[in-house]
Amino acid sequence: MIFQALTMYHQSNLSKISRRVILLLIFFSSSLFASYASIYNIKKPFFHFSLEHGNYKVHLYNEKTINYRREDGFKLYLPNYTIEYSLSILRFNSIGQINGYLSLNKEFNRKNILDIDKNQINYFITNYAIKGLRQLHYLYKGDVIPYKNFTSLAIEGYNLSSYIRRHFNIWLYFKFDKTHDKNNKLRELLYSYNMILDKKLVDAYVKKNYKILYYSKDKKYNLIYTYLSNLTNKPRQKKYVYKKPKLVVRGDVKQFLFMKEFGYMPKEKNILHGEMQLSGFENKWKLVNFENALIAVTIPKSYFHYITEYSEMQSKIASLHEAFNSLKKSLKEKDLELEALKSDSCDATNKKLNIKCLNNINYLNNYIYFSLKKGILPSEEVILGYGTGEIFNDIGKYYFEQREYGKSMRYLLKAYVVLKNEKIKQEYVAFNLGVLYATLNTNLSNKKSIKYFKEAPYKKAYFNLGVHYYLGLGTNKNSKVALRYFQKASKSIKKR
Repeated sequence: MIFQALTMYHQSNLSKISRRVILLLIFFSSSLFASYASIYNIKKPFFHFSLEHGNYKVHLYNEKTINYRREDGFKLYLPNYTIEYSLSILRFNSIGQINGYLSLNKEFNRKNILDIDKNQINYFITNYAIKGLRQLHYLYKGDVIPYKNFTSLAIEGYNLSSYIRRHFNIWLYFKFDKTHDKNNKLRELLYSYNMILDKKLVDAYVKKNYKILYYSKDKKYNLIYTYLSNLTNKPRQKKYVYKKPKLVVRGDVKQFLFMKEFGYMPKEKNILHGEMQLSGFENKWKLVNFENALIAVTIPKSYFHYITEYSEMQSKIASLHEAFNSLKKSLKEKDLELEALKSDSCDATNKKLNIKCLNNINYLNNYIYFSLKKGILPSEEVILGYGTGEIFNDIGKYYFEQREYGKSMRYLLKAYVVLKNEKIKQEYVAFNLGVLYATLNTNLSNKKSIKYFKEAPYKKAYFNLGVHYYLGLGTNKNSKVALRYFQKASKSIKKR
């Protein structure tokens, strides 16, 4: 009887222990095999690609869903070279509130859960352009960020510094808190995701480490596609390949004299096919390219006179080229004079330019004036070759009226330089430059406009300076200075 009682007692204890072991196994298996929906497949990414400010923008083809009832949470992989990322999650075809915890670990320590308010945005976003928004800093410290009673989620990072990006190639885990799900009718969560990656760093890394995968015909996005398809693959390592050195033999000095560098041509096929430049007048071993080998030769000092002769010959050729060009120019001028003999009158109203009268300033001024009136300009070669400061100014005004501001600026600046010794005429050009730069109306052009208006002592120049200082165009707002220029404009005699 006693033996039976003892065996029954041991059996009841064993059954209790076995039940506890089974419960523990169930708990550990549920924690080890927790299901996290991946925001995107890092082995076979399905993205759209585009360029934004010179960097790669990557976004999912379509919006995806997470099964709230089936999944324990979701995970997001942040690759290296990420400049910014944005994940938006909404309820879809269901009602309820989203609760959960964001961390860098699947199974986090509950002691690390922060006690924060829903409105404390610094825990829910990272943005280095705004002080205090540092979600990633808390996650890297091991903190866990709770999300309580959210109708939608946003996990974002912007303007990420190079310091924080060095620690990427990480997973972010969001674990749903389903402890209060009795009245929660959530079924599916709809989400969209995009990120921007540094193009230069991605391109350099892929070219060095991977075989390029095909994505687009124009090769525009092949590198970023290759990068995202190899996030879980190790970079290839180039093997060292031993290369047998080429045969080096010693050649004859006489063969060396056939070099093209000295003006000689090789007479035999096996002598010299390449060229060689000498780097000093001294005895040195030099390597010369032959057909099948490298020839090492020594140059005795007795042969250095060949080098000096060759350099002298090159300088003579250069001087001959210069003489030829000057002769060609003088012949062209003679042709112009011969052409001018065919016409006797210097009538500026004629459509055809009389080359004989080009040195007549009055004729050229009048000819260009009538040409501008008809909207037909002579060639730029004639204008720049024979024009004066007044001509350049008139052409600049003409292009300004045609709204061709680049050409107008070119001719007005030319006139400004040419008329540097004629103050009154230069002041008029300075006023025109001030009007041109004010018309362009950028910060830099407004600064230049102020500079040129200050050189022009006219009513309109003073008035425009007053406007610049009153509105703060190209300078800081200053009503006192503006008033001074307005008063100066009212008293000025020169009306232009």
